[in-house]
Amino acid sequence: MRPKTGAFYIFITLVLLGLIAVSAYSLTQYLRLRENRRLVEQQLADEIQNILGHCRNQILRHPDYDLDSERLFVTSFAQAAPKDQVRDLDKLKAFSGELTEKLLLQAAGIKPGDDRWSEVVRYKTYSPNGFKDLHEQMDYPRVEQIQEVPAITGDPVADQRIVALAVRRGYRLRQQADEYALVSDGDHMLQEAAMGAWRELQSAARNEGIQLELVSGYRSVEHQRQIFLRELGRLALQTTGREYTAETIATGEADRWVEEVLQYSSIPGYSKHHSGYTIDISDPSQGHSFTDFEQTSGFVWISGRNYLNAKRFGFVPSYPIGADKQGPEPEPWEYVWVGLDRLRLEPERER
Repeated sequence: MRPKTGAFYIFITLVLLGLIAVSAYSLTQYLRLRENRRLVEQQLADEIQNILGHCRNQILRHPDYDLDSERLFVTSFAQAAPKDQVRDLDKLKAFSGELTEKLLLQAAGIKPGDDRWSEVVRYKTYSPNGFKDLHEQMDYPRVEQIQEVPAITGDPVADQRIVALAVRRGYRLRQQADEYALVSDGDHMLQEAAMGAWRELQSAARNEGIQLELVSGYRSVEHQRQIFLRELGRLALQTTGREYTAETIATGEADRWVEEVLQYSSIPGYSKHHSGYTIDISDPSQGHSFTDFEQTSGFVWISGRNYLNAKRFGFVPSYPIGADKQGPEPEPWEYVWVGLDRLRLEPERER
């Protein structure tokens, strides 16, 4: 091969290698740009789904409020094409902020700039039935679901009648604590987590000049049976001068007594106190009985701003005012521990 021909081939080879290198670099850059675009698109899609999930959760937590237009917006946005969702992301963010402010005003009576706003917005808000639904979804540790309806009077027909009346009001079989897992505070027992939260709640109230006392904690099925029968007997004697009988209950003659007792007392097996996560509290500073808790400074303190001071320690109202078919009438003195993580917004990464 002549020298000039060899040099020519070397030149051509170098040119081809250069072109290959440029092409490889261009391809790498293209693939990198495409991956970056994919990542950006995925991040936007994740952000959109996170905001939509936050909006859905807020709506679900407030089933008592008129939120039909908000539901329609969320459903419509979720069904839109991805490119349209990205285009309208700012609209979604604005909607989410407006929904949050609307619900905070309706549930907690608070708006941006109000006292304790920065603290209130750290916790989820609920309408009355939202609080009720939250507890019904709880799966507590150290408890077992009560499977069979416990005896009440010992007469099967009479007991069946009482249970039917209770269930019609919204009572349901509850969970039974492992008594060996409970801790004591004087005459009262609670699950360890609930007891610790109660003591912190009581201390925080005391620091703000509020006196709260524990009236009742865990109750066994047998204890609840005794309470129910005692109240039923007391009411029968008070209204008729004679005690009830299994026959009067079975035939329905005692329905009015049973119904009245069910307004404030559960039948055995159907009380939230069986779990060891529920407390009855009082504010004795003004001489009120615990059933008049709603009239005390303690109730104002614990229930204000959508029960902010209860939620700060993992508690929510057990039978909130305004909820329907929950068993007894609203009981402002009863609170149930659900855990702080379920009430704070951070675990959901909500916006």
